[in-house]
Amino acid sequence: FAKRVLELRAVEYFMVRIYSDNESSKKLFEKLGATQIGKEPSEFMEVLSQMKKKLKEEYEEFLIRNPDVEKIANERYIMQYRYIPK
Repeated sequence: FAKRVLELRAVEYFMVRIYSDNESSKKLFEKLGATQIGKEPSEFMEVLSQMKKKLKEEYEEFLIRNPDVEKIANERYIMQYRYIPK
């Protein structure tokens, strides 16, 4: 796929986004020469962040009923890789 895209367009690199717990994909792209360039929160953490801003008191009640939810959301994030096909 990447080589075909390069035949059609000038692309400096591909940004690959992989969940932090997806060991097989991380190993594959690292084996292909991809390098990690950053990380970002998972969609779940983004949802919690929006809930916290908009729901305030209801969010606090939600945390009381689900005390581990933020910890769980923080454990899984998205790793960003730069991949330059050879």
